[in-house]
Amino acid sequence: MAGLPLIKLRLPYESEEEFLAKLGPSLARNQIFVGTRSPKALGTVFAFLFVLKNGAKILGGEGKVESISADPARPGMTVAIRALDHDSQDLLALANGTRKSRPPAPAAAAAAAAQPATPPTDPAAEERKRRREAILSGASSPSQPPTKRSDAPILGIDLGTTNCRVAVWKGGGIKHLPLEGRNLNMPSVVAFDEKGRLLVGARAKAHVLVDPKSAIFGAKRLVGRRAGSRKVKEMASRFPYELAQDEHGDVAVKVQGKVISVPQVLSYLLHEIRDRASTELGCATVRAVIGVPAYFNDRQRQAVRYAGQLAGLEIVRVLSEPTAVAVAYGFGKGLTRKRLLVYDLGGGTLDASVLEATGDDLEVAGAGGDNFLGGLDFDARVSRWLEERFQATQGFALPVDPLSRQRVRDAAETAKIQLSERADARVMLPVIAQKDGEPVSLDASLDRAKLEALTADLVERSLAVTRVVLTASEIPPSAIDEVLLVGGQSQSPAVRAAVEGLIGKPAHRDLDPFASVAIGAALIGRALLDDPSAETFSLHVEEKLSLAVFARTLEGAFHRVLDAGSPLPCEKTVAFGGAKALEVAVYQGEKDDSPDLEFLGLARVPAGAQGELTFQLSADGMLSLFAGAPTQTRRPVALDSRAADPFALPEDGAATLPALAADDRKGGLLSRFFKK
Repeated sequence: MAGLPLIKLRLPYESEEEFLAKLGPSLARNQIFVGTRSPKALGTVFAFLFVLKNGAKILGGEGKVESISADPARPGMTVAIRALDHDSQDLLALANGTRKSRPPAPAAAAAAAAQPATPPTDPAAEERKRRREAILSGASSPSQPPTKRSDAPILGIDLGTTNCRVAVWKGGGIKHLPLEGRNLNMPSVVAFDEKGRLLVGARAKAHVLVDPKSAIFGAKRLVGRRAGSRKVKEMASRFPYELAQDEHGDVAVKVQGKVISVPQVLSYLLHEIRDRASTELGCATVRAVIGVPAYFNDRQRQAVRYAGQLAGLEIVRVLSEPTAVAVAYGFGKGLTRKRLLVYDLGGGTLDASVLEATGDDLEVAGAGGDNFLGGLDFDARVSRWLEERFQATQGFALPVDPLSRQRVRDAAETAKIQLSERADARVMLPVIAQKDGEPVSLDASLDRAKLEALTADLVERSLAVTRVVLTASEIPPSAIDEVLLVGGQSQSPAVRAAVEGLIGKPAHRDLDPFASVAIGAALIGRALLDDPSAETFSLHVEEKLSLAVFARTLEGAFHRVLDAGSPLPCEKTVAFGGAKALEVAVYQGEKDDSPDLEFLGLARVPAGAQGELTFQLSADGMLSLFAGAPTQTRRPVALDSRAADPFALPEDGAATLPALAADDRKGGLLSRFFKK
């Protein structure tokens, strides 16, 4: 049930007996009626926790909305019970009459406890169990007492393009964990020194100016991307390191002769976050909620989850970053119905989402974005201008070596940040080149007006995305109650003024633009703990599919399977026809004729499934496939992401990048750098 939204209700019953007297017959039919004036949509799947009047847990499990009451005098919804936890299964047995009594009363239990303990019948089995629990809890040594899963907080991780941040719910509130000494931010940079040793965070960022080709930054932009895609080819020239192709056909990076997959790169960051957070908390933490851009497709979300697994983390939820921001803003405020625009322009991506918040219930009304628009693009505009200024004043172009280019990039970013607070900035890079054997420096002044002119089209591009989201949500700008600006680039005066002008009201200024994703992820993580406290957490988060899902048979029949905006979780069965085995190409994107339609993989439907394929999306947007009609026993179908797109145009075919080396495919790099 991890990953599902949680509905928690306090029932007006004093005891288990009263609960069974009122709801036992319904419970015996695997149903329960929930009285509410805000029922969820038909088919909604969620986790539930019901407590008695005194706060004691009575029923917990997973349910699905089967029907909604049409009687205004008795509003509510009938929930079909799909799964129950262990204690609730015992209660169901009572309701069914298959169990005649409950476990011994406290007095009887105490008397039994006073009796001599029975030694374990198999000490070896007990030891194996203890060791397994130690491993699951992340304890550093099996000889140490294992940390209970329910005791260790779930990390809320903001895996940013430029910086990472982590927070947890601890001691009744949010705790931000420092990742670099006292600094809460850790640069999202991985590097390898001259001896091939792994560097992560601030040390890796410092190495960028020593050997740019051995340092990897901006990896979040590449994760889950096909090596031969148009966007990846466009970005190849922007990075000082070399791009390659991994064994799945995805883009990878080549450093010091080694080809490393992007999930491995992200796993180095996540492994470091896990270790540093565990040290700060004083206990091993292995579970996490990770925020990702709302516009990430299934391949990208799966790649982030895989990166977490490589880092030894159990990813309990992959959460859209705008949703996390809205949770951070609204949690505990008891909001009456409010419409929020979350505009998240970070280092590498743009997300724009409209959400409706009522109390601690949160529903996504619409989402959109651009995974290739962020602060890095603003830096690139300034870098290009600096290079043009140098050529205009010195009469020759800047050297094309990676070190000189990286110095210009860093200077451009620094000047851009300075211009958020002042009207002009000076860029001075001594000995950036040589002319006639003499050192030449780059010396230029940049004012805010020039910066805004250089990047005006990027700002407008972000507004165009926001307008599309508002239109798709059927919510006009005037109906937005709060504007939440998140991400470093959103704090620039030009961006803030543009968004405020579009909506017609000032942006909310009390929200930390750099910490809100981690805060929201940590709050969701606390709500997903095994034993959420009755008095604190009742979060209900309903996200929507941001990119439509399409399918195409090899014969060419094209199907629009699920539309963008479909509430998550959701599923749909498509009948392709015929009793023979068939192959189906699966895609995700904005629309069927988009040049950026992403090929997710090839599904092979076996014979005997009558050509029916069910597409099932989880609460965090992960796609699963099942063959066979809903009335049959459906069989899981693997989505072969390594297969080539059968309908790819010649120019978008397989990349001519170097393939992943055999030793890397076997996990050589991971075992080498993660070895204690």
